[in-house]
Order: sequence, then C-alpha cells, then structure tokens
Amino acid sequence: MPFNTVLEDNLLPFGSVKLGRLVLNSKAPLDDFYDQPEIPEALCQEQQNFEQIQKNSKYSRLRARIARLFYLNQENRQEDAAYLTGSKAKTYTLENSGAWFKEACKTVETRKWLEAAITEGSDVYLVIGYHTIFDAHSHVREGVTVRQETRGANAGGEQAEAGFDTARNAATKVQRTHVTLGEQIYAVQYRKLAFKAFSSRIPETLALERGNRWKVFWGLRGVEDTGEDDVVQADLTDELPEEPFEESCEVGDDNETFLF
Repeated sequence: MPFNTVLEDNLLPFGSVKLGRLVLNSKAPLDDFYDQPEIPEALCQEQQNFEQIQKNSKYSRLRARIARLFYLNQENRQEDAAYLTGSKAKTYTLENSGAWFKEACKTVETRKWLEAAITEGSDVYLVIGYHTIFDAHSHVREGVTVRQETRGANAGGEQAEAGFDTARNAATKVQRTHVTLGEQIYAVQYRKLAFKAFSSRIPETLALERGNRWKVFWGLRGVEDTGEDDVVQADLTDELPEEPFEESCEVGDDNETFLF
C-alpha cells in the first residue's frame, strides 16, 4: 500500500501527533482531532526513504523543503538554499491500520465524532504514521550584501573639504548552520476515510457486526431516523488528501508520496 505523507508547515514536538488520530485537515493534525482512549502501539524503524532523499539528486526539491522546514524555525528566515546533514531519522507506523480502524469504529465516542464530521461535510483522515529527525543540522547559504566605502583625498594627501564617497555593493554567499536538538516530527502519513449511507430497511445493511458500519445516533445531514440513510459505513481509502499542495514526490520502493 503506498503511503500518502504530508510535509508539515512547521516542526511538531515529538508526541504531539498520535497514531490512530482522526483529523479534519491533513495540514493541521493538531486542530479539530479525535484520539482514541487507548493509543495503538507503534512500529518504530529507521527511515530508509530519508537516506534516499538525502543522496538522490531527483529528490533535491523535497530535500530542500525539508531543510527549510527546520531552518524556518530559526529567527533569520531569508534563506535561498538549504540542506540537512548528520540526521538520524525514524518512522512510526500503525500496523494493520484497516483492522485497527474497524475496531476503533465500535466505540460510541468515535461513531458520534465521525457522524458530526459527516454532517458538516468535512473530510476525515486517519493518522497511520509519522517521520521524525533527531538533532537535525540545517545548513543554509544566504545572500549577504557587503558595503565598502572609499574617502577621496586631495593631491597633497590631506582630506578634501568636500570629499566624496564611493560605495560598492558586493553580493556574496555565507553558510550558516542551525541545530535543532531532540526528536522532531516533520511529516505525517494519512489514509483518507470514505463514507457510505444505507437504509436499515434493506436487510443486507443490518450486518452491523463489521464494526465500521453502524446505525446512526442522529440523522445524517438532517435526515430524521425514518429508516432512510440511517446506517453509515466508514472505510479507509488510498486517496490523496484534498488540501492544496504545491508539489508531490514519490520516494523509494514503497512509492511513498510526499505532498508539500
């Protein structure tokens, strides 16, 4: 299964995003979310794709965006090129996300939260993983303007009364390095939810033991409980998030799609 990974606009503290979280906006996992009472255990492993991003020239734009993400958390934001070095990267993954999601849908709180999102017409995403970097070193080449002044003098070597100034602006490149200590989240992996509505008057829709299909607590989109569209089914899909992104890039043998 290919992963849909969103490169965040800001670094996120480790632990601020939980696996199994339901969110309404893939670019804002800290807003309008719902966490299960029991957070699923994560599969943690070294991030192989990060090594490819660092070494392969075809990922240069993605590499620069990741580096800028770390650099933009510093005070000086006038960078024109950036890259990372010396970073250890990890990936935390929710294993068997489909089966886990069906179990999660059996809880009353989860069903009510999803119904509210359906009624509002919101997209819903499940957090199935995230990428982190430890003690990242971001190197930035900045354009710096240097001003040099020359004072005029008379033939006798004495300073002229009026004098004159000449100024030369020289653009040069200065490399600056910033270190972000600790483990930081820079990208989150999602699966998008798809919803279907059924009527309980149709016999085959009464097989509610699947977990991800249930009789609604209140009518969907204002429909009262009359047996019409009073059963909802939630499924995970591999669709891309619908938030606006500038670029996308497939990385590695598992075709992980980075959106940024």
